[in-house]
Amino acid sequence: MQTNERAGLSFSKGLRSILRQDPDVVLVGEVRDSETAELALQASMTGHLVLTTLHTNDAVAALTRLVDMGIQPFLIASSLSLVVAQRLVRRPCADCVAPYTPSARVLTLLGLTEADLVGATPMRGRGCGECGGTGYRGRTGIFEVLPVTASVRSVLSHTPTEAAVGAAARAPGMTTLRGSGLARARRGETTFEEVLRVSQVDVAEGHRCTACDRAVDADMIACPWCATIVDRGHCSSCARPLDAGWKICPWCRTAAVVSVAATEETSVRIPRLLVVGDNDAVHTLVRSAVDDVMDVDVAATADDALTAVWDGEYDGVIVQETLPDIGGVELLRLLRSGSRTAALPLMLVTEPNDSGSPSDDAHRSGVDEVLSLDATPAETLTHLRLLTERSLHAGAWHKGAPSSHADSAESINAAESTDDDALAKAPNRRARSVPVLAERRNRQSANRPKS
Repeated sequence: MQTNERAGLSFSKGLRSILRQDPDVVLVGEVRDSETAELALQASMTGHLVLTTLHTNDAVAALTRLVDMGIQPFLIASSLSLVVAQRLVRRPCADCVAPYTPSARVLTLLGLTEADLVGATPMRGRGCGECGGTGYRGRTGIFEVLPVTASVRSVLSHTPTEAAVGAAARAPGMTTLRGSGLARARRGETTFEEVLRVSQVDVAEGHRCTACDRAVDADMIACPWCATIVDRGHCSSCARPLDAGWKICPWCRTAAVVSVAATEETSVRIPRLLVVGDNDAVHTLVRSAVDDVMDVDVAATADDALTAVWDGEYDGVIVQETLPDIGGVELLRLLRSGSRTAALPLMLVTEPNDSGSPSDDAHRSGVDEVLSLDATPAETLTHLRLLTERSLHAGAWHKGAPSSHADSAESINAAESTDDDALAKAPNRRARSVPVLAERRNRQSANRPKS
């Protein structure tokens, strides 16, 4: 039956007309409002099999979506039998498919490690004329099936939140959309990159276990895979989660326990920089400028840099104009396009007297500062301070430093009066290279798409 609002045949009126004919199965194209949802649920309670669709991120969200529409949770619990969520993922092209190993960054985003690939056969298309150079041809489905069991009904009736319903659904072993996609990726039916693109991130806050590096929910106090304690602060009396800055539990008025180690670590927080490139002149310039004022890491290639920014929190990334693997401007575009690295302060270091003037391309790529390699240490320190002021953690090193302006002036004067030869000979005790295994670096370089 086709609806026609002008003729007065709406979704709800059409559904009422169909139910008067006592059908066995009713297919409702989409539940759009509370009135249609209530009629569909009431029809299912009277012995009709009602099939319909909802626009949600996963199967669990369908239940809370009905609650948001104004449907009583007990009515959903007694009427709903099954929820199936589906997504389409691209299949590797059969004419150019070949085995491959996912990069460490993709595995980290998926909450996996290299040990999880044991026994898997990942496949990816190299790109050919049949698939238009994309490496994909055809699509297949990944599914999340949520049966509304007695435990789910109980949680839905008393605590109709997405987190509570999701925990009750996963307890008997429900496979999520991401789990279904990873199973297909392990069999070579799709790629791990495609699963990451299509499936929803299970942990938006990015919390991970310190032992096995798997993703954990924000309210978990132990890793479900390796049993490591991952508690980030809970009340000692009522066991409810507490934020880092809270001094008292707002539910039972118990004083929060503040870790001494965490307090000391916060008090000595200084800006962290990542220098990308293999040019020793850039390393020497940054080391001589920051001295002990900032913490410096070094990544020789773009692959190492992408791995480093996902593993650690940096307050600024300094990119050399020419890199061994890709261009510096291209790396800037990759960092700006990533959801986790979009807010990173970025600086591009150019060659002195560069006639190409890449500043326009750099600014279009989202760079915050452009520095010439012939700049003095004082000028470099000024640019670096402006760069780190854009960091989301800028307030951390402002606390306990009321005389930061005077310290800045003294640092600049000291940088101006230091001899260049002495700067080259005096290594910065805070400068260090990012530890990236050689086999992981080679694997990431091999997996980078050829332009």
